[in-house]
Amino acid sequence: MLKLSGDQLALAMKLDPAVISLIVKKTTGPLYNLIFQMVRNREDAEDVLQETYIKMVNNLAGFRGDSSLTTWLYRIATNSALEKIRKSGAERGIQDFHDEEFQEITIHDRRALDEFNPEKMLMSEEFRSVLTAYLNELPEKTRLVFILRDQESLTIEEIAAITGDTDWSVKGRLKRARSFLREKLAGYLNEGSVDYEA
Repeated sequence: MLKLSGDQLALAMKLDPAVISLIVKKTTGPLYNLIFQMVRNREDAEDVLQETYIKMVNNLAGFRGDSSLTTWLYRIATNSALEKIRKSGAERGIQDFHDEEFQEITIHDRRALDEFNPEKMLMSEEFRSVLTAYLNELPEKTRLVFILRDQESLTIEEIAAITGDTDWSVKGRLKRARSFLREKLAGYLNEGSVDYEA
């Protein structure tokens, strides 16, 4: 997503406008995608993205380089999005269930799962809509881990750095998310709702 030379990073830490502009240009798409999938609202996603860049500018001078700049930005965006979700939920009196309560699911319909063809299904707008609905049923952090790993292709180590969790915890959340989605999609496929040729 973003590769800065040592000189560019040094300039960024001094808030050089050209380098800040480059960072924003290179990261806006991926960060917005991640944030939108978390907050599920275009206006909120735009607010969180703006807040992410404000926090970046305010804290760049103190960037220590313990992780890559990209990982650091993902962490800021993730924390800002989670803060927005919690604030919105509190205002509406909604509480998300905790990961500890989210038990692993076993797959009952093997035939439907065996017939699952992700490449064909991902071409379907209907399927993307269904997948988004199922993703929204996951707890915040479990959904975040799935998005970062399976949609943004980050490594387990990068996700752990972003979320502040251990590798083991990230792997556990990812396993629960995949299990849940497989079960949901197997049921959806069993209903014959997807036209593979669409």
